[in-house]
Parts: sequence; C-alpha cells; structure tokens
Amino acid sequence: MKYYMAVTADEYELPVCVCKNVIELSKRYEMTEKTMRSYLSRGTVRKKEGVKFVRVITEE
Repeated sequence: MKYYMAVTADEYELPVCVCKNVIELSKRYEMTEKTMRSYLSRGTVRKKEGVKFVRVITEE
C-alpha cells in the first residue's frame, strides 16, 4: 500500500500529515495534483510550511 506524507524538512523527517492518495494531500496543502506530483518526484521542500513530501510503500 502507498502512503503520501508531508514530513518536516529537517534531518528527522517527522510526519506532519499522512494521506492515502495524492489528491487528498494536494487538497490539504491547496495545490494542484500535478504540482504535488512534482514535489514528490523532485523531493523539494515547500518553504511556506517547511515540509517535504514523500511517498512511502508498505507491504501488507
């Protein structure tokens, strides 16, 4: 299963927000799905909130 997370942009990367799909996460941060996918693929930091977006894949 895939989870999409906003994590702190420091060395600890603590979770700020956890969502099950990209659309939900993009709505939470008021951006388009395309922009969110760009943040995920590049691993860049959104300086406004000080978060980084990551994709986590787990086995069930």
